Amino acid sequence: MPIILMLCMLTACKKEYSLEGMPGVPVDYAPYTKGAVYHYMYNTQTDTSYYSLTITGDTLIQGNTYFIQSDGYNLQYNRYSGGIYYYYEPAYTSSTSSHPAAVRPVLYDYYPLNGHWSDTVKATTFSGNPETALLDYHIIQKGTPKTVLGTTYSKVIGVKQDSYIIIEGKAYSLGTIGNYYYADSVGLIEKDSPTDTIRLISYSLKN
Repeated sequence: MPIILMLCMLTACKKEYSLEGMPGVPVDYAPYTKGAVYHYMYNTQTDTSYYSLTITGDTLIQGNTYFIQSDGYNLQYNRYSGGIYYYYEPAYTSSTSSHPAAVRPVLYDYYPLNGHWSDTVKATTFSGNPETALLDYHIIQKGTPKTVLGTTYSKVIGVKQDSYIIIEGKAYSLGTIGNYYYADSVGLIEKDSPTDTIRLISYSLKN
């Protein structure tokens, strides 16, 4: 099941919002509370499938509160703070390397169009050698409408995520991972990548 990066912070007493640089106009690109459900369509070049993500609660990680998303098989951990949306990536092992746990900033909702940030990815090969990669982000859409499966969302932020491998201090492109689109008061509505597309079908929020 694909990993979706949808981010927000849940606390027991307060829901945070960003002003996105516009005084008096709160925005929320991850309005997730316990019990909220999102239904998605997943397309590849050869297949179409469907899945749902449910907000099941929250948990404390490294002193911060993360909300928990589940597709029935996998758990994802996300939080929001001060206009920044974070994804907690647990430690894992790939086919060649070990990757420590990390916190990934995947959206700055107050950045302007063409705004940019980067995130370093560290790993260690099974032979003990360090590996370094770079995740590079650009704002490609800001506060404008986008239509997904016949529904038009009026205020959307688009984020392009590219990846690079660092060898002897030089960055070599590994290509685009995907473009992610977040709608105000909804959350993630679409992800486009070279191999697949994820689109929001419907959702149900909880107060």
